[in-house]
Amino acid sequence: KNYVSGGYKGISTQGSGNIITENDVDAENQGILAADNSVVVGNYVHTSGSSTGIAVDGNNVLVANNTIITQNGPGIDIFSDSGNNSTLSGNNITSNNYGIYSKGEYTHVIIENNRVTSQKEGILFKQKSRNKKMNHIFVSNNNIKSDADYAINFNETGSLTVNDVNVTVTQSNVLTSANGVGIDVAYLPPGNVNSSTGTDSNQTIII
Repeated sequence: KNYVSGGYKGISTQGSGNIITENDVDAENQGILAADNSVVVGNYVHTSGSSTGIAVDGNNVLVANNTIITQNGPGIDIFSDSGNNSTLSGNNITSNNYGIYSKGEYTHVIIENNRVTSQKEGILFKQKSRNKKMNHIFVSNNNIKSDADYAINFNETGSLTVNDVNVTVTQSNVLTSANGVGIDVAYLPPGNVNSSTGTDSNQTIII
């Protein structure tokens, strides 16, 4: 195992197809920066200050089975112009900030089997602009405890057109927030689709 400490970025990748595994990382700005087609698996990332644990800065990135501890930065941050076809799976995230955060426009993100404890939202996705939202999101079998009103906040995701919204948060997620326990109170769906109309229209699916 490699031990990386004290740098501005712990491990930063360029190019495509990097494999980052079994590292112990402590950094000042970003623990790990993952570019296109990277695999980030089995790392222990612990940061201080405003540092991000793992930053996804490319498409087709797998972030799996990492332990991430952050103070004032998100555990995982998907950058605004990246993140298409990304999978976040089996990570254990503890953060005084957001567990998983992004502000941008991309599609096809899978978030599954993660354990998240955070002061802010466990997962918060924000739109880049009114016409540029994240869509085709699948969230399943996560255990999220948040001090915020919502464990998952997808209010700004989806699409301007209701029929084009494709955001799925399944009942297999165990959600706890300041509003209470359960998907009905701890999950905020896309702003133009609520849980009842979403189920009827087959756009926001809760199963």
